[in-house]
Amino acid sequence: GLATQDMLPVVAIYSTFLQRSFDQIIHDVALQELPVFFCLDRAGLVGEDGPTHHGTFDLSYLRMIPNIVIMSPRDGKEFEQMIAYGVEHLKKRKGPIAVRYPRGAVPECPDMVAPSPLQHGKGQKILSGQKVAVLTLGRQGSDAWEAIQKTRLPIGLYNVPFAKPLDEELLEEVLQQYEYLVIIEENSIIGGIYEGLTNLYCRKFQQKYPDKHLVPLCLPDEFIPHGKVPELLSHVKMDTHHIAGKLRELYNENAS
Repeated sequence: GLATQDMLPVVAIYSTFLQRSFDQIIHDVALQELPVFFCLDRAGLVGEDGPTHHGTFDLSYLRMIPNIVIMSPRDGKEFEQMIAYGVEHLKKRKGPIAVRYPRGAVPECPDMVAPSPLQHGKGQKILSGQKVAVLTLGRQGSDAWEAIQKTRLPIGLYNVPFAKPLDEELLEEVLQQYEYLVIIEENSIIGGIYEGLTNLYCRKFQQKYPDKHLVPLCLPDEFIPHGKVPELLSHVKMDTHHIAGKLRELYNENAS
């Protein structure tokens, strides 16, 4: 209602609470291309709030909706950029936009290159590598960085700030250079960017770049139990220890 009267609503809400408004997002906002900025707190695993509060489905239920832009920051600096970007998006009245971010302290990874200024739907190369590249959305960027340092292998790392639209040019760049693309996101394996990138690869790039392997490190297709976030990440094999192990396995596969 506010958006139809020339106001620019910023809606701050838990990821799991917005699930209850799915029909309203489609019919009352996106269908009319209204300028509404959804800020989704508690995206991903939230630990001791319990299984009802894990924000593990927001990318899945938002990515299927036309006329919406979806972002997820890797750290505090990129989060600030996304808030500013979202407000400007509203002012231009280009339709709805969403940013999803986790509960808790901002992840710190001081050695990682600073985030680039946001460009609509564009990602960023963090590390160059060989054979294996990691594409991350959200706070998994810092975990992937640490995991790569543990391996001491030349593994590529790319930050994907936009879950929608996906960066087709970045995907093709990675397909040109690497055999394995490991996609890490704190969302259900169904409906997130892994599924989106796989779909994009099959539709547009598979004939040109055959025999590429897109490997998911995502949340499983199940409800996640109660527990502290580090314990849960270990449980679903998405902590730095398991990420590093998977990267070593892929890099050394078929090695002579």
